[in-house]
Amino acid sequence: MSRLAIDSAWFPPQRTKPKPPAATDHSFIRIFFLLVSNTEIPLVKLSAFLSSTTKASLRSLAAAAVAVLPVAATAQDAAPTKLPAQLIPADAVAAVYVSPSVNLKLPEYEMMPLEVLQTAMLEHVGIDPYHINGVTAVFGMPGPMGPIGGAIIEFNEDTAIESLKPEILNEFEPGEIAGLKVYTMPAFPPISVHQLDSKTWVAGVGDYVKNIVNAQQEPPGKLAELATKVTSFDGVTVIASVDLIRPMATPMLQQMQPMIPPPLQDATQVAEWLDSIYIKAKPGFLDSKVAISFIAKDEASAQSLEKLINDAMAFGTQMALAAANEGVDPEDQIAVAFVKYFERISNVISDGMRPKTNGSVVRVNIDGLTATPLLMAGFMMPAVTRAQVAAGRAQAANNLKQVAIAMHNYHDTYRKMPSPAITDDDDEPLLSWRVAILPFLGEQALYEQFKRDEPWNSPHNIRLIERMPSVYQAPSDALAPGETVVQLPIGDKAMFSEGKETRFRDILDGTSNTIMAIEVAPENAVPWTKPADWEVNPEDPMDGLGAIHQEGFQAVTGDGAVHFFSEFVDADEFAKLLTRDGREVVNWDTLRADIHRHNGPMIGFGEETIETELEVDIIEVLQEDEE
Repeated sequence: MSRLAIDSAWFPPQRTKPKPPAATDHSFIRIFFLLVSNTEIPLVKLSAFLSSTTKASLRSLAAAAVAVLPVAATAQDAAPTKLPAQLIPADAVAAVYVSPSVNLKLPEYEMMPLEVLQTAMLEHVGIDPYHINGVTAVFGMPGPMGPIGGAIIEFNEDTAIESLKPEILNEFEPGEIAGLKVYTMPAFPPISVHQLDSKTWVAGVGDYVKNIVNAQQEPPGKLAELATKVTSFDGVTVIASVDLIRPMATPMLQQMQPMIPPPLQDATQVAEWLDSIYIKAKPGFLDSKVAISFIAKDEASAQSLEKLINDAMAFGTQMALAAANEGVDPEDQIAVAFVKYFERISNVISDGMRPKTNGSVVRVNIDGLTATPLLMAGFMMPAVTRAQVAAGRAQAANNLKQVAIAMHNYHDTYRKMPSPAITDDDDEPLLSWRVAILPFLGEQALYEQFKRDEPWNSPHNIRLIERMPSVYQAPSDALAPGETVVQLPIGDKAMFSEGKETRFRDILDGTSNTIMAIEVAPENAVPWTKPADWEVNPEDPMDGLGAIHQEGFQAVTGDGAVHFFSEFVDADEFAKLLTRDGREVVNWDTLRADIHRHNGPMIGFGEETIETELEVDIIEVLQEDEE
């Protein structure tokens, strides 16, 4: 197969994580030209960007019209017959092409409100999107000032820049670049537009307009040669040449070698193997398809590319399965079954995406219909994980509540709280308070097996560590058997102090504003029978605490209410909960705000708190294979 005879290949447009530009009163046309001349502006962000402008709702409709330019055209408009290869500069490394007049014929877009979008564009911009025959964005080598590139905008009828709405045109200043009449929007970098002929505009970042216009008088570069081979205009077409990038890409990849996983070390040679890339994408709702053709320098390089792609797919599948298995409770049969499904469908999809090599061309096909189950599984896995986290946290909260009830029953029986440690006649600590309250946890038989005149690690007592009651367990695989994170806050001003008895009447701040027991960070877990607890550090009240649960920990106050705290909780406000008679006013609104700010919306603050927000990144599939 010839390197350039690849018109049946498909590929998805390059997607980036952009930084939105600052909005202005008349920023709509700027967005339009940013779309066609700057990689940093994604189509799907237009509506949000325009929300700060005047007539926000209508401008959002206009923004949506721009976002669907690839499909907003009329069937009777003349279809393009070629890419404007003669306008692609020799220093361009990539180009993205889309034709509205062709894409509108795709049945996938029949239900779109094209009439509404057309009206919004005409009213607020002055451009009929149905008259845009093609947009070709070209990208040069990145420079010190950022992305370099521009766009060729072809209309199917005479369209002058001056036909823009006055409020939009006023954003531009007339001027010249190398003798070319341009309209420039002051920005960083500036964006200029030149009327090449009655049906063609050329837009560029900085003075790149000059490069595009002058390309007609210069020998064509490698990318322009590739553009002449494109004969299919539906969907989205992307072409890229590696020649100009190679001297920069190879050293960069070699510098990154220590960070590349061992199975993918050959990735440092990708630029040396590649000659160019051709991608074609045809959109569809669930059955979209993409084909990526990697044109290698020779057949040996193509074989190396195929092996690397296979290795990358295997490694990616392995990592995804490892992530899916992480934190899964083997007793949770639904979660285990879900992981098995994820593994099975991952293998099916990866097998369907295996690269195929023909001579010097390596082709990868991505079938949107086949990939849909994997996408759905990927979206559901966070929900399953969140559910497991929530269930574990709810169980831990119930454990803390049981501890608080046992403490109250102990107090009712002995008219005091248990001391942090069971001591001998010389006040030497022997066993933890966790042993002392066992009778009030329904563990009288276990309590009687302890020799309470011996230390926790005596030959007899140490054997009982493995019989830790479930109430002291935590939902963390990081803890050794018999270890617990359920501890008392110990300090001169805390509810519990070494060598002092505590009664509820001593808690002048109120039991609802004073922490009785708390979950410490996993690294501070102790054997449950050991007389060791959390020492409160007045200078750093968060010292020793951490995310035993996802992004936070729990504590039970003296009234038996269980609270979840973000690991980023306001330390000064949290410290007020650690004193029994400090007379502070606790601002619970601040503590709640910390939870919402770092963990998303919650339900039931003051007891078990369950996260309700599921955040997923949805990757839009814009492709379908050519018939």
